[in-house]
Amino acid sequence: MSDVRGTSRSSYLSHVIDGHALSQREHILNCLSMSGPLTRFQISRITGIRLTSVCGRVKALIDNGQIERSHDAEDPMTGKAAEYLRVVRMQKRMF
Repeated sequence: MSDVRGTSRSSYLSHVIDGHALSQREHILNCLSMSGPLTRFQISRITGIRLTSVCGRVKALIDNGQIERSHDAEDPMTGKAAEYLRVVRMQKRMF
């Protein structure tokens, strides 16, 4: 009989290494980093994360200072006014 724990651990580590085990926050950060300013709806469509989950994760990322509001504009997918978000860029410190 095979060692189920060893197999499960191996599968999990494989998913982590391949990037399949990223948290929803990481998926949202990666999406914004690669695509530029996006609305919550656009993030949901691109990542496949439910909109309600995206809204919760975005709030946490804003509260943590990792993303910020970019601008307001019409969302081309919904036709409604929407808030666009972007990743906060780290500024280099000069000593």
